[in-house]
Amino acid sequence: MKILKKITALFLSAVVLVTSLTAMTFTASAADDYAAPVVDVIEADGKVKIKVTLPFKELIDRQEINARYGKSKLYFSVTFGDYKAELWFSSSSRVYTYIVNGASRMETNQITADAKFITGGKYFSITYPEGHKCADAISNADKYILEYYLLSDNRYIYGDDKEHIYYKGGVRDIADLKINEIDDLVYTGKSRKPTVKIYDGDKRLSKGTDYTVSYKNNKKIGKATITIKGKGDYTGTVKLNFNIVPEATTLTVTKKSEKKVRCQWEPVVNVDGYQIYYSVNGGKYKKMGDISADKKSIIIKKNSFDFEKNTYKFKIRSYVEKDGEKIYSPFSTAVKAK
Repeated sequence: MKILKKITALFLSAVVLVTSLTAMTFTASAADDYAAPVVDVIEADGKVKIKVTLPFKELIDRQEINARYGKSKLYFSVTFGDYKAELWFSSSSRVYTYIVNGASRMETNQITADAKFITGGKYFSITYPEGHKCADAISNADKYILEYYLLSDNRYIYGDDKEHIYYKGGVRDIADLKINEIDDLVYTGKSRKPTVKIYDGDKRLSKGTDYTVSYKNNKKIGKATITIKGKGDYTGTVKLNFNIVPEATTLTVTKKSEKKVRCQWEPVVNVDGYQIYYSVNGGKYKKMGDISADKKSIIIKKNSFDFEKNTYKFKIRSYVEKDGEKIYSPFSTAVKAK
C-alpha cells in the first residue's frame, strides 16, 4: 500500500493555509512568485522518494533558459538528518549523496533522480531503495532544509543562496526564525518593553497569534530579559537580553590655560560614577579616568596638552556598578575645549 506523507513548507511569503485529514499544504496568491514549495515523502514499492514541487510560475526549460539568460546553472539540494542530496543541471546532470561533515561520493548506481519543469508542475525528486541510509534519514527526519536557485551570469533568476527549513506537520520552531536585534534602552523609572519583530521569510509574525512576549527585570538599571514563546503554527522558546542603562549627560569643556581644561556636566541621579574620554586631532579616544558620582566638574591638567598645535575633543558617560560589572550610559556629544 502506498504511503504518502505530505510535508508543509512554511516559506518566504504570506500564504493561505488549506488543511485536510491527510495533508497540509499552502495556496499562494496569484502575484506570488515565491510561494511555498511542497515537500512530499512517498514510500512505495520498496523505495523512498522525496519530491519537492517548486513555486516557479514560468516554464523552466534548459534551451529557453540559455536563450533568455545565457549560460546558466540550476541547483537544488535537500538536507535530511545528517545527509544532503544535491542536483546540478548545467552541461550534465549529477547527483551526490554525502554525510554533511564527511566527503562527497557518487551513488548514482543506488539512487535515481528526476526533474520536470513544465507550466503548473515544476519539481525535482530523488528516490532511494528501502534500507539505504538516506531512505531511513528521509523517513525519520522532522525537518528538511531546502536550497534552490537558477543562476545566470552570477545573478539569481529564481530562488537565492539561503537555506529554507520545512517542518513535518507545518509547525516551526521560533528559534529558527529571524528576530530583530534589541538595543539597550535608557532608564526612565518605568518598565521598558522594546518591540519584538519576528519574520518567517518575508512574513512578519503577529504577536498574540503566532507568539507571546513577556519581560523580566525591565524597570531598573541592569540586564533585562525578554521571553518569546511560539503559539499556533509556531513552537519553541527564545530568550533575549538587553541592558537598561543610565541616561546620558551634557558636557562643557573650557580651556583654563595651555595645560588645563575645566570639564563640567549635568549630574545624573543614581549613578556610581563618570568617565571622561578625549581625542587628539580626530584620533582614537582615550580614557582620562573614573570620577566619583558626587562630582559635577573637574580641572584636568596634562603636560602633553598643546592647544595651539592640536585640536582636542572630550566626551563623558556615567555608569552604574551591578553584579561586579559597569553598565554605561551613552556618551555625551563630543565637544571641543573653548
